[in-house]
Amino acid sequence: MKSNLLSMAILWALILWSLEGVSQSAYEQGWDAFNKNDRVEAFKQFTEATKDPSTAENAWLSRALVNYSDNRDGDAHANFLNFLNTSKNPYPAAYALWSTSLGFGSGKLSKLDLVAIKKMLLDPNCNGTMRAMINHRMGEHLEASNQWKKAWLEYDKIGSVGNWQVAGTFDNTSGSGFNKSYGPLEHPEADAEFKNKV
Repeated sequence: MKSNLLSMAILWALILWSLEGVSQSAYEQGWDAFNKNDRVEAFKQFTEATKDPSTAENAWLSRALVNYSDNRDGDAHANFLNFLNTSKNPYPAAYALWSTSLGFGSGKLSKLDLVAIKKMLLDPNCNGTMRAMINHRMGEHLEASNQWKKAWLEYDKIGSVGNWQVAGTFDNTSGSGFNKSYGPLEHPEADAEFKNKV
């Protein structure tokens, strides 16, 4: 009886082991191939994985990264745009890759890039940092298109502080000045004067 149970256990282990490659998704097989430096197979598996809604967005990004690592920037960018179109939250990856050839570079934007950027701006989930980066990139595009007034309107949308006032240095010996008011918060007027021991 014990030998039959042991035989059955070994048989099940062998069956499960033999099916391991079959049960992996195309996306997982793509990364296995990539880790073995088989980029052709990796790209093939990632392409297959774009057809599966549960892995499509990551597969598009993975295809972009394989293209990027092979110095195929145009293909990489096209796959990155597909990632942007399929992802529910593309912003972490978009932020990380923004200034690479996967992202949106500099100069004039293509029509596809403009569509992608405008789509991100319309998305209520697009955070403030990404909005500022997009507005800056749109400003660069408009400058490259000799549309200077429109470019400055885009730059204004970034919301950065343009007119600064500086007051200080104030006494903070041993941290004693941290919670003290020295006047600038109560009197932010440009002609206000403040006294200081320093």
